[in-house]
Amino acid sequence: MVDKDGKKVDIMQDLLKLEEEMEGYVKEIDELQVVIKLNGMVDALPDDNQRKRMREVLQLPQVVVVGQQSHGKSTTLEMIAGLNFLPRGDGVVTTRPFRITIHHHASSTAPYGVVWGGNQQGSQQGSRFEGKDYAQQLKEKLDTLNPKDYISQETADVKLYNPGRGVNLTLVDLPGYTFNHRKDAQARQKVEAMMDEYCSLKSTIILLVHDCSNDFANNPVQQLIKERYDPDFSRTFGVMTKMNLDSCHKTTEVMHKARAESVLGILANDADSPFSFPTYGWVGITGQNPAEMLTETVQQTREKERSFFDGPDFLLSTGEAVSRLPRDADGKLPLGTDVLRERMGRALKQNIKARLPKILGVLERELDRTSLLLGD
Repeated sequence: MVDKDGKKVDIMQDLLKLEEEMEGYVKEIDELQVVIKLNGMVDALPDDNQRKRMREVLQLPQVVVVGQQSHGKSTTLEMIAGLNFLPRGDGVVTTRPFRITIHHHASSTAPYGVVWGGNQQGSQQGSRFEGKDYAQQLKEKLDTLNPKDYISQETADVKLYNPGRGVNLTLVDLPGYTFNHRKDAQARQKVEAMMDEYCSLKSTIILLVHDCSNDFANNPVQQLIKERYDPDFSRTFGVMTKMNLDSCHKTTEVMHKARAESVLGILANDADSPFSFPTYGWVGITGQNPAEMLTETVQQTREKERSFFDGPDFLLSTGEAVSRLPRDADGKLPLGTDVLRERMGRALKQNIKARLPKILGVLERELDRTSLLLGD
């Protein structure tokens, strides 16, 4: 842990800073802010190996969003955030991890966003966007942070501030998994390496996004999760997108019956199902299709989603299958973005409360260990 000139590396300074931040923030009421701050500091560490080690040592609670390319991952994030702000295009669009934090402030009067990335990572001040066009400004900024011809492991931070009350969340959006073509092999390997770094941590909740019109048994991302990270799916939270497609819910029509029953069977989350997620289960959402993106706000699409799941078309076309869906303590079915946000918020908060008391002790032990290695 010393360089060739005999000078000590500055890992001690980084660890001391982490501990000071932890001791200062642990007194705050909102535990999420503690984790956001510490995650940002770990992301800003300049050395890749040091950053990975600190992730493994601290085991900071987080939600990591994974899924196949074109399965609705970006749309799901925008539905959760209530804002169209992510870049769009063909192929792999997200080419680096984005840590997206959603804040609600009762005293705020207008929404705005702040982005840290590139040379700004680790700095106190990012790029702030506000006003009626702030979503488009955010999208343009994030597009500039996306490498065009390679996948980067460096994290960019996006913080969205909203007026009023709501669920506060922080999520890490990883690039979509692609596997169809030989030319995608290098990109696939990089995404898998990124998944290894984030999803292997026992403190990570894995949010798996799946297009319900595709066969889930053949989804390579769920296979990776089962084989490498979460064999019993105890840390995995499932999201079925595009539930308004006929093939995903119309069990009463012969041509859609098999697929729709399969989809609703997975949402039922029966204990004997091979795709049961025992801790967090599944939630189905509609998402926002390309035509809706051009003509509607996310808020308008979410209102349509509420009407769809509560309306006669969905309830009648699903037949008896909908009666098998589990209800939460509030009597809500696992359907819609509102339910998804609430369940994710509860899951993250429980994970944070369980983990925070251990983190300060881990930092103190790491400081002692590093002091010995450095000869202090």
